[in-house]
Amino acid sequence: MKILFVQKYPCIRNWKMARALKAKGFNVDLAYTISTASRIYSGLSDDVYARCIKVGSEEELKELACNYDLVHSHNEPDNLTVALLPVGVPVIHDSHDMISLRPNPDKKAQKKVELLEDAAHRGAAGRVYVSDYMLKVAVERYNVDPQKSIVFENYVDDNDIPASLPPHTAEEGTHIIYQGSLSIRGTHRDYSSIFSSLNAAGIHLHVYPTPNRVKFANLLQKSSYLHLHKPVSPLRIIEEIAQYDFGIIPFNITPQNRVFLNQSMPNKLFEYLAAGLPVIAPRLYSLEKFICSTNAGIIYDHPAEIPARLDELTTIRNTANVRRFARSYQEEIMRLIDFYDLIVSSKGRKK
Repeated sequence: MKILFVQKYPCIRNWKMARALKAKGFNVDLAYTISTASRIYSGLSDDVYARCIKVGSEEELKELACNYDLVHSHNEPDNLTVALLPVGVPVIHDSHDMISLRPNPDKKAQKKVELLEDAAHRGAAGRVYVSDYMLKVAVERYNVDPQKSIVFENYVDDNDIPASLPPHTAEEGTHIIYQGSLSIRGTHRDYSSIFSSLNAAGIHLHVYPTPNRVKFANLLQKSSYLHLHKPVSPLRIIEEIAQYDFGIIPFNITPQNRVFLNQSMPNKLFEYLAAGLPVIAPRLYSLEKFICSTNAGIIYDHPAEIPARLDELTTIRNTANVRRFARSYQEEIMRLIDFYDLIVSSKGRKK
């Protein structure tokens, strides 16, 4: 089976998925419009793909796709999936975010987003979602066939999990880690008030920003309890963060963005667990469902609750062995391969 991955630039999910497929003997090519992974993420090699092909237009992308048995298109945005639908090759739409759920004051732009999303979900031969919530929304909004859809979460890579955890930090106090993207512009990734609340309670917070968000980390309110670190390669992040006590998934939640955030199952969830860290997460549908079913952390309604629950988190860390909940792409990849076979066979293999 000749597989083409498509994305503006490959995200970590795309890259790790290709790596797991390569380990099973699949040659996956990448078509991109902006950049390869090695230029964005420290330590990542592009050799998980058999070929990396830059395309300059949708017409060029469609011509390229004709040479494959299957196209796996990663959003966002959704326009590359939509462009590929007429080609005749089975197209799988991998929805990392249901973009139409994100608040957008520009009604004209929002309408365009909704039209593209509708076409991508309805028109794709198969769909991949990162959470049950996303699949539920897709069924309700776009009447997609659940039998031609699969939930495939943002797992970890087996190769990145340390065989043994490093020593715990010798520094006194409670040390919470946040790693990932952030902003201070009032978006859902504006964590400034959450971080300040934790620091005011005497809790150490260690921030590892993504490379493109270092400038926002430097603008956070200074505190002796706030520790800013340089970005760490995705290949090393699990071992790096294992020295701390707990991992936090903060979101700036408003009535307008709650529905959008309900779909979230971030990469950091399984990375924290692989590092042995209980997870601190807000009350959002997908995260709450996972945390409550595994007892791998706590759910909070307001950050002010967190200091009073540190003993609960410590008990979980010492007794629950949360690492067992950190599923990996290698463990789950056969589900995706079986899904590929289903989609290709149902559409008819290209001659």
